[in-house]
Amino acid sequence: MGKNIFTLVILLLSYCTIYGQINTGEEPVSFRTNFPGLNKRNRIAKTLPRFDIEKIKREDREDDG
Repeated sequence: MGKNIFTLVILLLSYCTIYGQINTGEEPVSFRTNFPGLNKRNRIAKTLPRFDIEKIKREDREDDG
C-alpha cells in the first residue's frame, strides 16, 4: 500500500514538470511595442458615480416579481 502511494505521488509530481512551459528567453511583442493607450501620460482618470444600493435592491425585487 505504501509503495503504491509513493509511486502515485512521484507520478503526480512529475506530471507538473512534464507539461511545464519552455523558456526561450524571448521578450513578448507587447513589451517592445509602444501602445498609445497604455502610456501613463495618456491615461485619464474617471470617477464613476456611486452605486445606489436601494435602487438596485428595488430593481431586483421587481425582477423577481
